[in-house]
Amino acid sequence: MKSETQKHGNVEQYYSSVPIQAKIKLYEMREIIKSVITDAEEVISYGIPAFKQNEILVYFAAYKSHIGFYPTSSGIKAFGSELADYKWSKGAVQFRIDKPLPKTLIKRIVKFRAKQDGEKTKLKKVTRNNKNSQAENYVKYHNYGSIWAKGKVINNVPEGIGNGFVKAAQ
Repeated sequence: MKSETQKHGNVEQYYSSVPIQAKIKLYEMREIIKSVITDAEEVISYGIPAFKQNEILVYFAAYKSHIGFYPTSSGIKAFGSELADYKWSKGAVQFRIDKPLPKTLIKRIVKFRAKQDGEKTKLKKVTRNNKNSQAENYVKYHNYGSIWAKGKVINNVPEGIGNGFVKAAQ
């Protein structure tokens, strides 16, 4: 199939390098993802196709016997209980080539990742817009994407709720 060192300059080059049986599933995966995030850009990242809005939402790739789907660790953690029928790890799930793709599950994971991406972007924009003020909104995330703590940074001192913060003075 593809080697670790094989590089693909664009998405079409990647698809053209995939054997027909895997290519059919890969195109099906692509259409499922595009049906959820119509405005996302399809790119090559780490040598495999990915969909990106503000950040990469999901990656996917073809292998000899499966399609690899990489919704990051937050996507896997959020849907871990629904992945019992598949081989999965911290940041990836494998869908066998000879089985139907779980369209509903894939769509739900992609929607989840798109929502996360939008929330992170909104929070970043709020902080960027307040750069010149003394108070900046502040958010820390867990590795799997949920909010760990949030509040304001006033004169370089975080005040808010969650781990790493003290409750702001009333």
